[in-house]
Formats: sequence, structure tokens, C-alpha cells
Amino acid sequence: MRTLVWLVIACAVGISATAQPAGPAFAIDADAAIVTVFIRPTHTAAFDKLLERVRTALASTPGAARQSQVDGWQIFQALDVGQGNTTYVMRIDPAVKGREYDLTRIIGGVAPDQILEFSRAYREAQSGRSVMTMNRVAIAGLGNAADRSAPAPGKPALEPRLAFRGVEAVIVTILVKSDQTAAFEAVMVTLGKAMQSSPVAGRKRQAAGMKIFKGVDLFDGSVPYVMTIDPVEADAEYDVVRLIQEAFPNQITQVFEQYRTAFVGQAVIRLGHRFSMAR
Repeated sequence: MRTLVWLVIACAVGISATAQPAGPAFAIDADAAIVTVFIRPTHTAAFDKLLERVRTALASTPGAARQSQVDGWQIFQALDVGQGNTTYVMRIDPAVKGREYDLTRIIGGVAPDQILEFSRAYREAQSGRSVMTMNRVAIAGLGNAADRSAPAPGKPALEPRLAFRGVEAVIVTILVKSDQTAAFEAVMVTLGKAMQSSPVAGRKRQAAGMKIFKGVDLFDGSVPYVMTIDPVEADAEYDVVRLIQEAFPNQITQVFEQYRTAFVGQAVIRLGHRFSMAR
């Protein structure tokens, strides 16, 4: 199995302050999106200032649609270095269709006299950007907010194969062969059942923070699936095969073969400091 160190789905550039379309410069026509922004290390303070200004601009335009946009917009600083830059990851879930998500255009909407200044600062700070738009894959047993009050996982009986400590959230991107998407999603369905019936305490609480998405665009002919994990249970097992095995040991050979056949590659991004767009 091939592991991807860093996965960039599609590149884009910031909007020019001198050429603005009538509609949104950056709208999301899908359920959610992951926007990865690579910032030059010497410009992180300038980018943080830009984010703060965007948050202020969002707060100054109230309304139900705007509040939904704010509630679904979380920004993190990745703990893993991306191409020598400071990496910010914007997780937009759910996306509000038809709304503007371009940072400088949001500022310009309430402070047009400042758009040139912040557009220039954004261009100087940013060395690259990737955008992945995604649609939610509804998996019973995963992403159930009601389970977040369940007991936390105890000390694992076995050393976890995939665990996290000291992170705010995690994004796991799995590339799947285009003719194996049904098989992969069947494995995710089994994972949801396993998390709800596992003999290990705390799995329901883990499952509450796990959501599955399917990328809109192919990557090198493969279909990207994204598992977002937020909140993360420290030191808990998050390896898909191991989690299924502990609940359904008699099925693991078949499940592993399905997973192995569908799998192309995987990238894991550990997310640190959280910057919420809500004031």
C-alpha cells in the first residue's frame, strides 16, 4: 500500500483586487470543502491579521445564512510542515451554497477601502493553495452528535496502530480506485456498525467525531474520500481495520481484502491551533 506524504487536490490563486466578478469569487457548490493554504513562515502574523479581519467582517453582516456560514467555518494550523511553509487548513462543513468564501472579498464587502491592502498582504503571504470540495457520505454509526456524551475510551488493550495526541482535529484522506467505491463505502458501513457494537468502551464517543466525505473531483484517476475527526480522543485507536476487527473478528479477512483492493494511498494531516470564525 502506498502512503501519500502530502495530498494536494487542486491548486488555485487568490482573487485579484482589480478584477472582481459580480457573483462570489469563491463559492462552494458541494456539502463541504477543505481549503489548504500554504503561508510563508515570515508572513504568518500578517495572515493571522487577515483572518481576524475576516472574522470581524463576517460579524458585521448578520443574518441566518451568514451565521450558518460562520458556524461551519473552522481554521486550523497544521502540525505537519507543508512544503517548508506554515500550513493553514480551512474546514468548511457544512458549506452554504452561494455564499462568498474568498477572504479578501469578504473584507471588501464591509470595508472596500481596505481590500487593496489586504489583497496585497494575502498575495505576499501565500505561496500556494489547494481546494477539495466534497459531499457527505451518510454512514450510520458515525458522526452522531448525541454520542459525544458517551464515556471516553479507557486505556487500550493493545498499542494503537493509528492514534493521536496533542491535536485539535485530524483529516485523513484516502484515495480509492474509481471502480471500487462501492466496496470502500461498504467497509465504512461496517466501521460504523463496529463502532456502535464494539466491546471496547468509548468507541461510540469516538465515532461521534468521525465524518466521511467523498471528493467531487478525481485525483490521478482515483476517488478521494475524507474522514474528518473532530474532536479527537487522545491515544485512541483510529485504524479502520483494527476497529472493525475488535468488533467483528470473524469478518476481518473479508473486510481487509475489500479495503486492500480499494486502497490506493492515504494522507494524514494533524491539526493544531483552532481559529473559529465566530466571535
